[in-house]
Amino acid sequence: MFAPDSGWADLMAWLQIPTLIEQEVVSHAFTWLAPFRPRLAVIRPNLDIIEQVDRIRSQSQSVPLPNPNGVQVSTPDRLMQIKQAFLK
Repeated sequence: MFAPDSGWADLMAWLQIPTLIEQEVVSHAFTWLAPFRPRLAVIRPNLDIIEQVDRIRSQSQSVPLPNPNGVQVSTPDRLMQIKQAFLK
């Protein structure tokens, strides 16, 4: 699957569908999805797309590394606290 950095990518992560994301706008955007064992990667324009597809399909779990150039809205720990508070 190809998806933008949106709720669609979050859904694909939750369903564990191998997904290549167009970009990671917010730093640490996908860190909180790790417990769902997602299969996500951000498209790297300098690499062959077929190799990227094969790599993400063959992995049992993959979470994109935080984007150092992305918008920093909160730390991963703070996002987890917010999520846990929402669930209560």
